[in-house]
Amino acid sequence: MTEGAATGSDITGSGTVTDGRSPALMDLCARYWATALESQPTGATALGAHDHDDRLEDLSEQGDATYRAALSAVAAALDALEPTLPGDADRVTASLLRHQLEVAITSIDLRLVELASEQMLGPHASLLVMALGFFVTLMLYR
Repeated sequence: MTEGAATGSDITGSGTVTDGRSPALMDLCARYWATALESQPTGATALGAHDHDDRLEDLSEQGDATYRAALSAVAAALDALEPTLPGDADRVTASLLRHQLEVAITSIDLRLVELASEQMLGPHASLLVMALGFFVTLMLYR
C-alpha cells in the first residue's frame, strides 16, 4: 500500500488515514458509504459487506424519504465543512462526495426505482444474477 493511502480499510469504510487528510471529511465519507450500504443491502452483499444480508431494499416512498433525509444530512454537513478544507486532495474528495450525494438525491426525487418494475429489472432479477455469478465463480475456482 502506498504512503498516504487508507490503511486497514474494508468495504464498510472503516480504517485509518495516515496523510493528514481532514478527519471530519473522512468521517463524512464513511457516513455516506454506511448510509448507501444500509439502503442498498443486496448491493452491499454483492460488494462483500455482510451486515445487511438479511434484508432487501426498501423500495417504498417512505424508504426513499428516509434514505434521502440521511443523504441530505451528509450534504448539509459537507456544506459546512467544505469551505474549511485546506488541501487539494480534500477538496477533490469533497467534490466527488458532493457529486455522489447529488446523483443519489436526484435519483430518489425522480423515483427511478419505479422504472424497474418489469421482469428483467429489480431485486428479484439482481438476486438471481448474484447467485449465478457466485455459482460460476465456485465452478471456476474449485
